[in-house]
Amino acid sequence: MKRLTLTICCSLLVTSAVSPSASNHRADVTPVPDHALDFYGNICWEDERARLDNFAIHMQNNPDMLGLIVIYAGSRSCAGEAQARAERAKKWVQERGVAADRVVWKDGGYMEKAMTWLWLLPRDLDTKQWPIHPTLERNKVKVSSSCKGKIYKPVKCGNP
Repeated sequence: MKRLTLTICCSLLVTSAVSPSASNHRADVTPVPDHALDFYGNICWEDERARLDNFAIHMQNNPDMLGLIVIYAGSRSCAGEAQARAERAKKWVQERGVAADRVVWKDGGYMEKAMTWLWLLPRDLDTKQWPIHPTLERNKVKVSSSCKGKIYKPVKCGNP
């Protein structure tokens, strides 16, 4: 029941985010640019899977579109973190029946906090037009090479 409720909530969020007339300026979160399907920060793996399930459903319902996963590392991050997060997300979407050639990922650079953005884009859109919006320059970021094992394990939900 909890997962169904989360899926319904995510569907409502996605519907408002995809609609060009939807208000993209909510006071409690980062604004969603037009046509972004969803975005999230460092959430637990169960919640991330629900959002990726929703992404896969939208991709299956729009076979002419490409799914783009843009990963931003946070101001304090691990070397390889963006790639690890992107590959984990792409693999999950593929396990939901979406062909590998329809799901691409891109390192978006850096934001204050790690973020994942999910986009549906026309297949013929020039890659230079893909939506990338970093908010921090590399010289403002601390990247650690000593946390290699940590980045491959998703955050667990609830209390440990």
